[in-house]
Amino acid sequence: MKKPEDSIRLNDEELSQFIAFFRQPRIPASLERHIEEYISRKTGRRFDDPVILDRIRGAVTRQKDQYWKEREKRQIAYDKGYDVLGYLAYQLPVYMIQFECILFQLAMDGILKRDLTILDAGTGPGVVPLAVIDFFSRLQQDYHLEIHAIEQADEQSEAFLHIVPAFRGDNDRVSLHPVIRADIRVVEGDDLPVEVDLIVFQNVLNEIKGSGPKEQAEIVRRFLPSLPDDGNLLLIEPADHANATGLRKLVDMLITGGMGLYGPCTFIRGTRCRPADCWTFEEKTPIHTTTLMEALASSTPEPYRYLNTDIKYASAILRKDNRTKVGYRVPKKAKFALFSSLQRHLGRNINTVGSLMSGDIGDEGTHVFKLCDGTAGRPVYAILPSYHVNATNRALLSMPYGKVVILEQVLVRYNPRYGSYNLLINKRSRISPAG
Repeated sequence: MKKPEDSIRLNDEELSQFIAFFRQPRIPASLERHIEEYISRKTGRRFDDPVILDRIRGAVTRQKDQYWKEREKRQIAYDKGYDVLGYLAYQLPVYMIQFECILFQLAMDGILKRDLTILDAGTGPGVVPLAVIDFFSRLQQDYHLEIHAIEQADEQSEAFLHIVPAFRGDNDRVSLHPVIRADIRVVEGDDLPVEVDLIVFQNVLNEIKGSGPKEQAEIVRRFLPSLPDDGNLLLIEPADHANATGLRKLVDMLITGGMGLYGPCTFIRGTRCRPADCWTFEEKTPIHTTTLMEALASSTPEPYRYLNTDIKYASAILRKDNRTKVGYRVPKKAKFALFSSLQRHLGRNINTVGSLMSGDIGDEGTHVFKLCDGTAGRPVYAILPSYHVNATNRALLSMPYGKVVILEQVLVRYNPRYGSYNLLINKRSRISPAG
């Protein structure tokens, strides 16, 4: 087992650089060029040739049409030429920056190793490896990366082979292993690395046709023998209701099988939550459009269809050592109402505590945040009207996703339209971080 000091500790200059990057995130110009060159090499024409752009638009449109179908009817595929080019143009930039956001979280938590072995399951054209290479390139401290990836599609593997090594360049601190050509559903343990510090499933499990949380859990378990006790299993899915709630069900099954949940959820009451309809996700600063996106959006009556800049995702980090992101647990004698008891407190002002499980999903007039304490049978939201914001409650507006928050003197209401409980915050309410 590697020592804690082997984990990344960002110095002030590194931290400032990352904060500046995430304020205006974009993929590197060199990577844009590698993608454009690959498109030209693959098609025999310039990437911005009108014919090529029109074909890529068609691929993007087909993929989006499939994505919004019900899970059992979806047939999402990125295994043909223009399907891969559409993915490179539309999905890759967002998914890459999305993963860098998560790497930053791991680094800030002190659980991202400087000497890191990573396995990306269903890598496609190498989104996760590209993100890891880009993220670590900003470090001033020493590091070494061992990157393993699994992909079964020929076209995706070809794109990986041309783009990822070119982006790595002559960086001898990054070791790229040959792509493991296998189906993640049936990959054999002998084909996997013996020990991996970080195993990643990013936007892949939800696209396996006919799979639900039970089948996905069986796929993930195939990889767990390679994960040491202090390693991290990272699951990431889109933020829509079906995929985000499906992820929580998958996590629940993995916990039942012996894995521990590091975050973002915190079982502050010592009990596991009920993930049947738990819709939670994070939202980050939108990315800058790429030259290729802008070319796709030009000369078309609906340019917005080809601009993909929003970063929204659901994620979970699991470990074998039961370490958790937040160590706070509600003291046994603390007089905080359980969310499961809110029905008894309707119309009353109460004190309570919960984890912040969303960003601000309200509007300029009313701030809305999803909360969880692990006991609720129905969704619970903190509601803060803008005209009630003051020094005693404004802390809620700047607290990060996953933070445990104490809410004092909040009014309990029930919203029959959405079947949820609202904790109404006014000028007399007090909001503060727990612990």
